[in-house]
Amino acid sequence: MQHHCGAGLFFECALPDLDALRPLLNRTVQTLSYAGVTRAELRALVAAAPLAGIDRMVPFGHALDFSPVWDGYDLPRVFMREISIG
Repeated sequence: MQHHCGAGLFFECALPDLDALRPLLNRTVQTLSYAGVTRAELRALVAAAPLAGIDRMVPFGHALDFSPVWDGYDLPRVFMREISIG
């Protein structure tokens, strides 16, 4: 991951357990696609200690599905302009 240029990367690995994932993470890792683990196990991983990176976790095959919250940003709110009239 240290040689990642920042322009989209699919990094694949098999891990003995979820804790083995922590040393591989940094702010450039935005999406985790998972298979073979439950949502409850992923919640426990996040609850145990903060993760470096990872803005979303999706089942394998759904990494490119669009969501209004993308890479940690609420896109409708980010792209909306609010006008206040006092």
